[in-house]
Amino acid sequence: MSLYLNLVEKLNMVVKYLLGLMIATMSVLILTQIFTRFVINYPLHWTEELARYLMIYSVFLGAAVAIRYNRLIAIEAIAQAMSETKRLWLKRFVMLLTIVFSSLVIIYGIDILGAVKNQTSAGLRIPMNIPYFAIPLGAGLMIINAIAVMIDGGKSHYPKESEETTWQ
Repeated sequence: MSLYLNLVEKLNMVVKYLLGLMIATMSVLILTQIFTRFVINYPLHWTEELARYLMIYSVFLGAAVAIRYNRLIAIEAIAQAMSETKRLWLKRFVMLLTIVFSSLVIIYGIDILGAVKNQTSAGLRIPMNIPYFAIPLGAGLMIINAIAVMIDGGKSHYPKESEETTWQ
């Protein structure tokens, strides 16, 4: 189990670096789009499209990492009123539901990939499989992280009110 958790942590570290790179690239692309549109008066249409696809990947990858670190929006009033044992079982149940939901997202995401395989994007002229691949990829990473949360018993996943809850 410890090996799995270590591998998940290493995978999440790579994903976090990719997220940082994607967000930085997206920022540069948007600033470039603003400059070329309003200063040069010759907009680069592909910058907006690439920034949009990077944002889509950022959302799916970021949500997967956020599961592991308990950074998704949640209503925790019920969980905080429970004993530690019941809280652990609730966390495991929520992670089980996450796995079921993410499995369905993978299945339908793969179906969507088949439906868009012959389409290309307007600006970049890339196959639409590339942007849509974010759906099953993100859902798969969510499953991996949900399993990790179940294995480690949800430790540090229901922070106490006095604990810091900022991104680490």
